[in-house]
Amino acid sequence: MTIGQVYKKYKILPNLQEHMLRVAKVATFICEHWTGPQLDRNLIKQAALTHDLGNMVRFDFRAHPEFLGKEAERLDYWLSVQRNLREKYGREEHRAAVKILKQAGASRKLMRLLSRQAIGRSERIVDTGNWELKILHYSDFRVGPFGMLSIRQRLDDLYERRKKLLDKRQWQRVRKAFGRLEQEIGKRLDRGVDTITARSVKRSDGEFLNLELTGV
Repeated sequence: MTIGQVYKKYKILPNLQEHMLRVAKVATFICEHWTGPQLDRNLIKQAALTHDLGNMVRFDFRAHPEFLGKEAERLDYWLSVQRNLREKYGREEHRAAVKILKQAGASRKLMRLLSRQAIGRSERIVDTGNWELKILHYSDFRVGPFGMLSIRQRLDDLYERRKKLLDKRQWQRVRKAFGRLEQEIGKRLDRGVDTITARSVKRSDGEFLNLELTGV
């Protein structure tokens, strides 16, 4: 099954598809300019393209219709899609994603990587020696809900949306962790992280939509 077929079969919201495609483009750019340890590049691409599959079950479309983007006029349709997904896969996004991937024939390696991203705090991910996980996490945080952002902009955006729920000391640790992560990745690229822009990562969506979700 290709990534495009997965998106179609499980009725993944266009805005969510676009986010995962952008994350995959950032991750691919990093892989192409990587000078560090050997990477499983195909695993990174697949992870970037599927890491938020389960988010469909957690979105509150009524409270935040902006998540629907151009699909806001079809609110009832997307609420119906969400109900069906919840009935099949539950309401917890990470478990839902794993169930979808397993059904779609994904590899255990991919599901393990995404599980580690889901349960790992940013501080723990920075300290791991798993570069596929680090690149996935970093790439995800370079893409906001509606486009490319710097790490600082992304964290500021998240803070504004979640500050009532956040512990300030923990948030400072998260900021420091991402600073370290960006520094570590930057040292292993043949160019600066500031060159990772919407223009520099631009490439055909078809390259990613036609990627086979391999199972091993």
